[in-house]
Amino acid sequence: MNSLLRYTNILIGFIKHHFFSLTNLSDEAISKYLVMNLSLSNIAEFVRDLEERRGIVNTGDDLLKNMNEVFPDVFLRIVNRADKVCDRQFDLLGVNINLSSRIEWCSDFATGYKWKKSYYRFLKPARYPGGCDIKVPWDLSEGHQWVWLAQAYVLTNDDRYVLEFKSQINNWLKENAFLYSVNWVSPMKVATRVSNWLIAFELMRKSYVLDDVFIKKSVSSFLQHGQFIFAHLEGGRQNPKTGNHYIANLVGLLYLGLLCPYIKDSKQWLDFAFDELWNELHKQTLFDGMHHEGSVSYHRLVAEMFLYSYVMCINNKLYPPAFVAEQIQKMLDVIKIVTKPNGAAPQLGDSDNGRLHRLATWSDPYREWIDYRYLLAIGAIVFHREDYAFAAADQWEEALWLFGSGALTWMTINRNSVISDSKKTSSNLNDIGLYVSRFDKNCLIVNAGRKRGLGKFGHNHNDRLSFELQIEDQDFIIDPGTFVYTRDFNLRNMFRSTCYHSTVVVNDQEQSFFDPKYCFKMPDDVNSSVHEWVVDKDFDFLDASHDGYLRLLNVIHRRQFYSSKSGCYWIVRDIVEGRGFHDFDIYFRLAPRLVVEKEMIVPGTYVISSDRGVRLLVIPLNVFCNNDPSYKHEVIDGWVSYSYGKREPASVIHYQWSCSVPNTWDFLLLPVFPTETTDHVWLKFKELAPKYLLNANYSWFK
Repeated sequence: MNSLLRYTNILIGFIKHHFFSLTNLSDEAISKYLVMNLSLSNIAEFVRDLEERRGIVNTGDDLLKNMNEVFPDVFLRIVNRADKVCDRQFDLLGVNINLSSRIEWCSDFATGYKWKKSYYRFLKPARYPGGCDIKVPWDLSEGHQWVWLAQAYVLTNDDRYVLEFKSQINNWLKENAFLYSVNWVSPMKVATRVSNWLIAFELMRKSYVLDDVFIKKSVSSFLQHGQFIFAHLEGGRQNPKTGNHYIANLVGLLYLGLLCPYIKDSKQWLDFAFDELWNELHKQTLFDGMHHEGSVSYHRLVAEMFLYSYVMCINNKLYPPAFVAEQIQKMLDVIKIVTKPNGAAPQLGDSDNGRLHRLATWSDPYREWIDYRYLLAIGAIVFHREDYAFAAADQWEEALWLFGSGALTWMTINRNSVISDSKKTSSNLNDIGLYVSRFDKNCLIVNAGRKRGLGKFGHNHNDRLSFELQIEDQDFIIDPGTFVYTRDFNLRNMFRSTCYHSTVVVNDQEQSFFDPKYCFKMPDDVNSSVHEWVVDKDFDFLDASHDGYLRLLNVIHRRQFYSSKSGCYWIVRDIVEGRGFHDFDIYFRLAPRLVVEKEMIVPGTYVISSDRGVRLLVIPLNVFCNNDPSYKHEVIDGWVSYSYGKREPASVIHYQWSCSVPNTWDFLLLPVFPTETTDHVWLKFKELAPKYLLNANYSWFK
């Protein structure tokens, strides 16, 4: 009955849109949606002569005019990127393609699947077990490459970039009729596309290449995009669990409202989006500043959308409420807290390469998806924060496009007073359950898990009490990322499973049971608790637990982390409470390109080597020293995905045994620096560590 009602509604919508919407309106009819005495016959002249409006790019700054002299490397990367777009070469979510003959806007190039040019409500992502990825055509149609062409045009004044922009837009309009392609399925993607299209259009609209016919087509499509978004909002004020999609809807309407004053509805879109956007900022961010969906990557996306919208409003003398600046800074504080010494962020939760704008070029393409410091550079200028300026390091390219020479001052500020504090400060985000222990160039990030009922869980993974460890800027233990969504449900579920994280698995069970047929459902059924968090000058200590195994196995997993700042080592203690006899697996998931070998310090010891010279010993301190036959250890093959659609091999250290509970075991994570040997550091550890550290009860760990 529900299916029949659903398809009936789709059919009604199809008839309504096909016969009564903007799909089939004449130029004269569309002209009625324009302000004053404008019509499609004279809109082109009006758009060209319209007084300068401010998007996000500061085109009037001398720095952009002289980029070739001031930042020649950046200039070359921007031009080379645009040249690839002209050659129709794209890197789409793990697939490198050349579309020189024809752009396939509705295809998944990884699988070869093509969506039909049908009414958008008849088109859906792949269902279980997968087979195609709708994100690929969506990514191509988000229009980031159009902005790249505009950037190259601004720097070179070469009209061939405008010609390519015009060609791609005309082709996109031909292949994606209003409401009749896969690229109208997601209002979020519609909003992202029109935001990028508008930015590119603003940068090139005075070029003679963009003739009257093209401008008419663009204005008509801007109208269609706006009306579609406004009619298909993915949330509302009464919905308590709105997410990043709804924010993107509002950003698209805000951009349309500010940059399309010639459309009658633009004022309605602007007024609605301006009020609703800041209401969502308050509603969707937790007290500590983290976005409530719980993914660090999605937090970056949402912070980017809010920050760019804030800049856009200020540029146009539209001033948000006072609390907005404070709340956006809280979101930026989260990025500053979780950024590791090498500039990368942990991959907690889903990551799908979601961006609003992609203004910067990257010498290492992977960095774009794990380095969020460009937002701190922008935040430093907008909010006058020297600590952000220091934390941004060398990630200033996007800020240069927004603020021009104004960014140079912040790049060169003397920040010595910040340096001594910034690199050694341990922090925590209580609401989301992230705890960061750092000293020197070392960083331990623990996901203690958030409390039930706090936020949305669709983009979460089964990663409670997992952790990442970086030593001397070298990642050793990491979160493996996401890889794919609907292209392959089995791989999607593997990357979000408990065994794919550096934590404890009991009886091969998941911490939280999820239905493998649903990509974006993760039950909110696990309680996480932090019992103690201590930050001291000599050490940090975290004691946390979760009850994910309680419902089926009568087991509580409790994990304690001791970070020795004075001795430079870490000890992880696992405590399993409850009753019964169970199988246990512990995984240490390693970064790619590390070499793992057995070390004969104690049974089960491994040494991990990196090309930076620093090594890491993983030593089981008290794991079944009684020669229990169930105790096994091995190095197995795994995967790590830093970018959606791409993965690379990585090793995993795996420990396995069976025992009764309650029980306890400890692992020592001990760095070996280039001038040291493994035997030397082990002997030094035993000499320097407190004597009670090594007694039978390990009482130092409570």
